[in-house]
Amino acid sequence: MKYSPLARHIAAHGVSLKYSVTRPLATTDPTSYIISTQASRTIISHNDVPELTAAEFIPALKKDIFESTSTAPDSARLWFHFEGRNVQQVYDILDFINSEKRTNVTVSIEFEKPAREGLADLLAMADICFFSKIYADAMRSDLDAAAFLVDAKARCKDDAILVLTQGAQGAWVLAPTLDCPVHVAAYPPAQGVVDTTGAGDTFIASVIAGLLGGELDIIAAVDVACRVAGAKCGLSGVEGVIKAAGF
Repeated sequence: MKYSPLARHIAAHGVSLKYSVTRPLATTDPTSYIISTQASRTIISHNDVPELTAAEFIPALKKDIFESTSTAPDSARLWFHFEGRNVQQVYDILDFINSEKRTNVTVSIEFEKPAREGLADLLAMADICFFSKIYADAMRSDLDAAAFLVDAKARCKDDAILVLTQGAQGAWVLAPTLDCPVHVAAYPPAQGVVDTTGAGDTFIASVIAGLLGGELDIIAAVDVACRVAGAKCGLSGVEGVIKAAGF
């Protein structure tokens, strides 16, 4: 199967594309980034690639992951992360995952763009909720970061972990092990901001990697994520980001 240059780049870094769904007739979404001297950015994009559907995702998930591990369901930790888009399809996928009642499954969801209809309905289905500053400001502009997490907690699972990113102001965390929201400082790149594109994805990936390793608690994982995301902002692209973060 012929993959796009981006897919080949991902595979070259050891990421399996076994469960990827290809769109042979779709074109790569054109995106323009306009970066100012104040490190702000304007993104103009149009995406004509169809979203992943539950009908595509669930059969592969059921056959190759859940059924293949039925004799030892808790032998390996499974982590599913979803961006808060194509909400109804994500809801259907999560409904299936939850119906399996596995104790070794973690579900994380990114709540980034507040305009997406029904996005808040996914709050109760996530083990870890990642909120963007834009989302928090749109949902409850009358609350500061800590108060937003306390308010959002009422709509989440009892044992859910909530993380609110604040860009240059770091991140806030609320977890069952914490009495109140905790602030984690940012780590601005020493050389100054070069490129912030992908910093949010870098942050989330770092939190997931930190928790999957089993050696870090949520505060330590978010601290690592702030370091890595800060280092990414000092680079063009993501090559070398782990080394730049000091790991």
